[in-house]
Amino acid sequence: MAPTAEPGPRSVHYSELDRLAAHGRHEGAVKSPEALGKLRVEVLKELVKCPDNDASVSDAHLESILALAVMTIQTASSLTKRKKDLTVLWNEDLEADVFLSRTLLLADHIFVPDSLLKAVSEDPTNRSLKEAAQKLLRHKSLLTAGIVIPIPDGVSRAVQGRSVQEQTAQDLHQTEIVEFVRSQLVLEGPTAREVIFGSVKDDLQKELFSKIWFHARIDPESVNSGTREFTTQLLQRYDTDYDYTPWIRECQNAAISYYVQRTNERLVSADVFGAQYVSASPFEARLLQRRAATVSPHPAQAAIWAGVPMLSDLSSAGLASLLRHEEPIQDLRKRIRRALMTAQDTNQEILAVRQVAQEIQDASEALTKRIRTDRLLSGIIPAAGSTLGMGIASVGGLPGLTGAAVGTLTTMAPYLATRIGSRREASYLYVAARRVRQRESKRAQRRSKIR
Repeated sequence: MAPTAEPGPRSVHYSELDRLAAHGRHEGAVKSPEALGKLRVEVLKELVKCPDNDASVSDAHLESILALAVMTIQTASSLTKRKKDLTVLWNEDLEADVFLSRTLLLADHIFVPDSLLKAVSEDPTNRSLKEAAQKLLRHKSLLTAGIVIPIPDGVSRAVQGRSVQEQTAQDLHQTEIVEFVRSQLVLEGPTAREVIFGSVKDDLQKELFSKIWFHARIDPESVNSGTREFTTQLLQRYDTDYDYTPWIRECQNAAISYYVQRTNERLVSADVFGAQYVSASPFEARLLQRRAATVSPHPAQAAIWAGVPMLSDLSSAGLASLLRHEEPIQDLRKRIRRALMTAQDTNQEILAVRQVAQEIQDASEALTKRIRTDRLLSGIIPAAGSTLGMGIASVGGLPGLTGAAVGTLTTMAPYLATRIGSRREASYLYVAARRVRQRESKRAQRRSKIR
């Protein structure tokens, strides 16, 4: 390739399995998220039995993973079509449980990249497949409940690759976007061996440097004037007399193209499956703000930046347990949406979410005290009195016992009503989260003692 003067769209990459999954996405009956989740867990349990070696993955395992990917696409595509009010969020940077907790349970379903299909798309071995299955099984409870759904994101690139490139071309024609990404680039080099390492500030890339470029020097002796062919040599010594400026500029342009197109690929993945993309990367969030006219942020985006520790340190099983409390979750969602209605910008949205979270936390502390008091005054004391009454009434036979039982229920009614009412408030989530955290801590202590 001849170097370009300005950044431009890159080729869109996807695997052959992604293409096959995209081809079969319209075939077969649609499974519910719960049925799909249970099936996925069964497949994962079978895959973790793979031998820990570098032998090739069996055809049977490849077929089962591809079939699972096709069923997943069908289910994911049908979710928002069947229920327009569902909230489905997509993220590629965070683990499923971390993303769910940081977005304050605002999503009915969470889409995450399918590491299983990726593992068998890139030189698959039994070991890499087993590791991918073990990683996904850590979220067994959320998968079984149909809350977390791993999506083969390469399928969206296979289906909508052209739209990715078109949107990237539009973005790269906006000077504000290009210069913003350029200002965020961190390039180190050329090194002693003519290498440049690249990344951007405040990104969540797992590697220290997400991009690496090698300077290619033309070997003069290899030039063939007849065929116009030549070879290049890499990792040559740094030349103090050589002007690396054009090459550095070319690396900058390549990096700008990469990061802008990466964001567009993520947005297209969300769009193909009817989800909302929520970025966990501060760099990417600022990039999306410069596309505010075309990308409308979800309330969960403000929750990400608010950094509310309400659900932190909860396992996937703990979060799945917490999600059974539907009424307080709905109350929490309403309160956050209501608070964001008057916010004018991202900073105000973040402050609004933090304020709501603090109010709920304060209410949860008062609720905890009230539950204890109500249990004592409306539960234990009247129950003790009613038990005594039933003991006395037993002398009068069945009519006396029936009357005493009715009296017991009447006495307990205010306590039961208070308890049921408290479970409908968003503040109850804090109470439930603390209980789940305590249970998990006790289990961990028991396991450590056994070891």
